[in-house]
Order: sequence, then C-alpha cells, then structure tokens
Amino acid sequence: MKMTSESFGIIPIRFENGIPFFFLVHHRTGFTGFPKGHAEPNEGPFQAAVRELKEETGLEVEKLLFDMPLVEHYTYLQGGAEIEKSVTYYVASIKEHDARIDPKEIVEGFWANYSEAIHKITFKESIELCRQVNRLLRSLGEK
Repeated sequence: MKMTSESFGIIPIRFENGIPFFFLVHHRTGFTGFPKGHAEPNEGPFQAAVRELKEETGLEVEKLLFDMPLVEHYTYLQGGAEIEKSVTYYVASIKEHDARIDPKEIVEGFWANYSEAIHKITFKESIELCRQVNRLLRSLGEK
C-alpha cells in the first residue's frame, strides 16, 4: 500500500564574515538534517515551517532569503507501507544563533559550514538540497 506525507521546514542560515552556516538537527530517529514537521489544521506551509523551527530549536526566522521554497521528495517504508514524502523548505536567515533544542524530538542541534553540513546530513536528498542552497547563495554573491 502506498501513502503520501507532507512536511514543512526552514533551512536556517546565519552568516559569519560572509560565510553561510546551516543549522542542522540530529533527530531521535537517528538522522541528521534540517528542522521540519507536519502542518496543524488550518495552518499554511510557511506558518507550519516557522512553528516547527521554533518548537524544535527555539530559533526564529529573520527574513526569507529566496522567494520560492525548495521541495525535497523521497520514499520510505513504515509499518509495511510505502510512504511518498514531500518536504517544502524555506531558506531563511535567523534572528539569534543560540538554539534551545526540544529533547522530545531532537538529540542535538548545531551550526555547520557548507562542507561540514554535506558530511553530517544523513540522506542524499537533503545533501542535494544543501548543495542547491549553497549554489543559490553563491549566485547572490553571498559566499
């Protein structure tokens, strides 16, 4: 049986001397990636992404860095069912850099530069997303 699932997240960015740093979370389920979660009833995609970021990390969006969100697609098995998942991510700079991790879902959260991030992220789809964001940032002249 095939099912679908949709989540929303923020790719949190901060800049130090013009160098982007990505905030990653290591989930209790064992993978490392960007903060994300499901929308609540009557909640739009961006509102869900912002809320999930705040709940999981305590971080808050300062501003969106790109008008269009990025979408990640992948398939996984859960309880014998095949799940087709899509995650809509918004790339945003963050107001403050000190995170307060929700220990119910997240083991740890940390800032990583691009090369550290692509080595820490668990899944190839999220690694490609990080590469895409890095290319977009470079095209804007923000290295």
